[in-house]
Amino acid sequence: MVLSWRSPSARLVDVALFVAVTAVLSVVVSADQAGARSPDALAYLWAVGLGALMLIRRTMPRLVLAVTTLGFVAYYVAGYPAIGVAVPISAALFSAAEAGHGRAALATGAAVLVGSTVFRLASGQSASFVLGYELASHAALITAVIALGYSVRTRRNLQRRTEQVVRLVTRQTAMDAAARRSEVSPRRM
Repeated sequence: MVLSWRSPSARLVDVALFVAVTAVLSVVVSADQAGARSPDALAYLWAVGLGALMLIRRTMPRLVLAVTTLGFVAYYVAGYPAIGVAVPISAALFSAAEAGHGRAALATGAAVLVGSTVFRLASGQSASFVLGYELASHAALITAVIALGYSVRTRRNLQRRTEQVVRLVTRQTAMDAAARRSEVSPRRM
């Protein structure tokens, strides 16, 4: 079943994503990380704002990707605890790839991954942890969500084309049957 972008099921999925992204980011923001600015109301507002972008991800995927990236950078610039890159932007990367903006998703994912890694190292996080453990897992997650978005798009396109072929074959079969009936009918007269 293909969800229409305006269907109640699609809206329910987007609301669920809003809640999930907000909740996960709020938990990540709450993590006690020494040496950084303590999370305050603005940090949680940031989490809600990035979550709220999921409500418009279907209609404006590039805008969601851009605003998510800017929000992510603004969070770091504000001095909040450095967090992994994959959590805040995964849903935006998926949405962009799902909407057919795979190159934008790949470029943004790579740029944010590099920027986040540099920022985290500069903020004093352990190089062995950031480079040895988290870099690989974040790169894998970013790649996976982009691939999943592309896969969902491809599956939906294939399903649409299959339905179109079925309609055309059904129509052609009916036309062939009508032609055979019309060929048989004049001979009886």
